Amino acid sequence: PFITEVEVVVLGRGALRAAVADPKAAGPVMAQWCFLLGLWGRCLEGTDLVPLLGRFRHGPQVAYVLRSLPADLRQFEARLAKARAEPPGPAVESELRRLCVWTCKKLLRSGAELAMLGDGRFTRDLAPCSARFAERFPELGPTTRQLLGWAIRPPGELSPLERVVGQLEPVLTRAGAQEGVVGP
Repeated sequence: PFITEVEVVVLGRGALRAAVADPKAAGPVMAQWCFLLGLWGRCLEGTDLVPLLGRFRHGPQVAYVLRSLPADLRQFEARLAKARAEPPGPAVESELRRLCVWTCKKLLRSGAELAMLGDGRFTRDLAPCSARFAERFPELGPTTRQLLGWAIRPPGELSPLERVVGQLEPVLTRAGAQEGVVGP
């Protein structure tokens, strides 16, 4: 009941070796995968390249979700508008649920990354993300718990989530800019 999906990503050995050889040239997406592989990656077959990735320090360079939050929230708005323009039906309802879960995860993980920048503790698990977010912004504790609930059981109507996005976007982007993660 707690695991709803498993993400499997196949990275070519050449791309991974290139990223290990020159992390700066690898680009932000490959750098993010190298970071995540370094934390949780497992080799299923062949030469294990994960030990070559080295140890990562928790800091602005690994605040990937927060860095992409402004673009992700624009995508939320566009996907929501597109879904609302479609005739109601099971496909639209499914898209709205997926969109809600995706957006709630992005917001929770962004808040947790801001907390990580202060104390160096990292998690992607949603319940600890909610708690970390609330530690960093105590006044938003009820909101973070609501996001966690929506990420697990999305509501049928997304108007409340739109209001929360409007409330959290300036808080998160301002704090992210102060930490040097979110650009102007």
